[in-house]
Amino acid sequence: YFIAAIDHFALSFAFFKESSADGKGTLPTVRQICRGEAGFFANVLCCPLVLPWTCFEVYIFSCVVVLGFRLKRFLCKPLYRMCACCGEWIYTDATFEGDEAIGLEGKQLDWVRVHELLSETDRANGERPRLYHGGIEPADLCQGAVGDCWLVAALASAAEHPSCIRNAFRMFEANSRGMYKVRLSDPETQRWKTVVIDDRIPCKKGTNQPEFMKCDGKELWAVLLEKAFAKFCGSYAALDGGWCVWGWAALTGNSCFRLKYSEETKKWARMDFKPTWSSEGGATGTGGAFYATDEKYSKDQMWNLILNYIEEKSLVAASGGKDMGMNVEVKGGSNNAGLNGEQLNEAAGLVGTHAYSILDARELGLIRGLNIGGGLLGQTRLIRLRNPWGSYEWK
Repeated sequence: YFIAAIDHFALSFAFFKESSADGKGTLPTVRQICRGEAGFFANVLCCPLVLPWTCFEVYIFSCVVVLGFRLKRFLCKPLYRMCACCGEWIYTDATFEGDEAIGLEGKQLDWVRVHELLSETDRANGERPRLYHGGIEPADLCQGAVGDCWLVAALASAAEHPSCIRNAFRMFEANSRGMYKVRLSDPETQRWKTVVIDDRIPCKKGTNQPEFMKCDGKELWAVLLEKAFAKFCGSYAALDGGWCVWGWAALTGNSCFRLKYSEETKKWARMDFKPTWSSEGGATGTGGAFYATDEKYSKDQMWNLILNYIEEKSLVAASGGKDMGMNVEVKGGSNNAGLNGEQLNEAAGLVGTHAYSILDARELGLIRGLNIGGGLLGQTRLIRLRNPWGSYEWK
C-alpha cells in the first residue's frame, strides 16, 4: 500500500454503487427490506424481524451449510475412494486446457494441480490447499505475466468486501474433486452464468510456479477466480487489457460508471459504462463503451463523491492516462519498462495505463462522517492506492 497526494494520482476514476430503492409509488421488496434500503419507516418497522434473520444468515446458516458438506464428504468417503481408484473422481475440464486456453503463442507451460503448488514444507507437514485462508484481503493478489492489472485491481477492491468474493463461488471451501463453480454476469445478456473450472493452474515449464496470478501460500480463491475469468472471456490472453468496471460488472451484476477529468472545462464528467464482449459471436475478451452524461463535478464536489462512496463501502479504482511519463527521462532512453510494457513515471512512482485500487481517502483535519473541519488545517487531501504489482511505489 502507499499514500498518494490527490494532485499526483491518475485522472480517471471508476466507481461502483449498488442500486437502492427509489421509494416512488411501489412497495419495497423483501430484498430491499433485508438490506436496509426500504426507507426509514419501513426499516424501523421491520427491524425486529430483519435483525434476527440477518444474524441467522451471517453467523449460523453459512456454518450449517459448511458442516453439511463436510458430513456428506465424511459419509461418502468410501465411495469417493472407490471412484478415485478407478480414476473417475478427480475432475478435469477438457473444454479449457492446452494452448487454446492460454492464447499466447510460444508459451510452453505445464498445467499443475493446486495441491502441487504448495511448498515442500507445507506438503511435508500434510497441509492442504484452502479456498480461503486467514480471511479475504487485497494482499492475497499478485499480478502475473499477463496484462490483467484491471482484473487484479477489480478483485483487490472487491476483496475489501469479502462477501463480494464469497458470493462468486458456489462452494464454501476447497473441493476434493478439483471442481469449482464460479458465478459471473454475462455483460450482454445481463444474466448470471456459472463457469465450471478444474484446479489445474498454468505454470512455468518444469516448475510449480504459476505463470499468471500468484498463489498466496495455501489460499486458492485468487488463482481460481482469474482462471474462471479467463474461461469466461475465452483465454488467458483475452484478459490482456481491460477496465476495472468490466470486472466489477461481471463480478457483481451491477451498473458501473466512470468520472473523467477534462483539462478544458476543469471538471469531472460522468460516463456510464456498458460492458460487452470485444467481438461478436461469443466470449472473446473484454469490451465495452463509455457513454457521456450531463453530470459534471468540480474538484471539491469530486472529492466529496470519493469520500461518500468510500464511506458507503463502494468499489472504487483509478487509472492514469496513456501518456503518463512520456516526458520523463529514464535510464536507457525508454520508460516502457513496466511488467507488460506500461509506461513508468519515475519521478512520481506511478504507472501509465495502469489500474489502481482506491482503498481509502482522507482530508487532514476533516471529521469523518460529518465533512467538517477540513478548512482548519488547509486542503491536504490524501488517497490510499494499491498497485496490483505489489511493488513500484509512489514517491
